[in-house]
Amino acid sequence: MQRTSRNPDLPRLVVALTVDQRYAEGAAVTIASLMEHIPKHLSPQIWLLHTGLDDAQLNLIACAAGRGVDRLHTFELSSAQLALPTNSDYISGTTFGRLYLGEILPPQCKRVLYLDCDVLVRGSLQDLLSTDLRGHMMAAVPEPTLPVTRKPRTYERLRDPRLDPGLPYFNAGVLLIDLDSWRRARIGERALSFLVQHRPALMDQDALNAVACGRWLELDPMWNTITYWFRSRSRQRRHSALLRRARIVHYVGHRKPWLRNDVWEAERWLEYRCQLGATFA
Repeated sequence: MQRTSRNPDLPRLVVALTVDQRYAEGAAVTIASLMEHIPKHLSPQIWLLHTGLDDAQLNLIACAAGRGVDRLHTFELSSAQLALPTNSDYISGTTFGRLYLGEILPPQCKRVLYLDCDVLVRGSLQDLLSTDLRGHMMAAVPEPTLPVTRKPRTYERLRDPRLDPGLPYFNAGVLLIDLDSWRRARIGERALSFLVQHRPALMDQDALNAVACGRWLELDPMWNTITYWFRSRSRQRRHSALLRRARIVHYVGHRKPWLRNDVWEAERWLEYRCQLGATFA
């Protein structure tokens, strides 16, 4: 499924998502909100790395991308690529698809914005897209739950004990990647090896942190504002300044806006859903 650009000379933004059937409609909302908030002069290419999406789900995502997209690429991941340990009841093996970005995306793709499909874009991405990586392999937002991971009900699991707790650790739901550097460092291959050898608790996020240690640029939390910051009313009041300027909202964990309408910004998420005419379970 491909859409041809009206003007191939326009600069290109490359965006990638990994999607399975459970997250197809979430991916559609992610893409619809993305398309509303990227600079108008860009004609993005969207790469959909998926498992088992049917024609209706693929058409829904194509509808979300709309006419502003340069090309929508779909790539079905094989079972062999995803045959890795999964330690979650809400995340499937499709998440490991991001580790294959370097080999699936063509060599001419030099930079990609990777997004989990449970994020909502709510502001301009101009500053993020123009980020100078300053020689780093990628840019990401630090995981905010680390200072409190020893407290109960704070986070799903502790990160892998093999990772140095004194070193910065990022959330892998939003990644701005220099693909040339990623390929040269064999990040995908090394992360896959770490997964097979150690079966880390937070799966590919732990693995990516292990192999990309010291080679990533820290982004402002506004580019990946995860559930931790808005989980309760008290936290919403405490972190109101961050939430006001949040550009990308990330619904980490079980609290998804398609499952419950009391999460922060669920109303906005549901508006996109209604605009797409999707029927959610």
